[in-house]
Amino acid sequence: PRPADAQSGLTYSASGLPQGLSINSATGVITGTVGYSIASAGGTATLNPTITASSGGSPVATRVATFTVTDTNRLPSPGAQAN
Repeated sequence: PRPADAQSGLTYSASGLPQGLSINSATGVITGTVGYSIASAGGTATLNPTITASSGGSPVATRVATFTVTDTNRLPSPGAQAN
């Protein structure tokens, strides 16, 4: 669903979002950052959270979104360092 203005009376919720992502209940905008562990090394992960728009506490629309998370290069950990 597209973001709603404050007068619409709709609220948004999501189930199945990975840790690090959240949904704004007033606008439906999903924000955040997922961790490296979501996608396996060199691979991808497909996430399918369910997004629900409600009015007066009753669901009026439900959609399944698809996000693809791709593993990216990151700096290696140098381990413990001596002074």
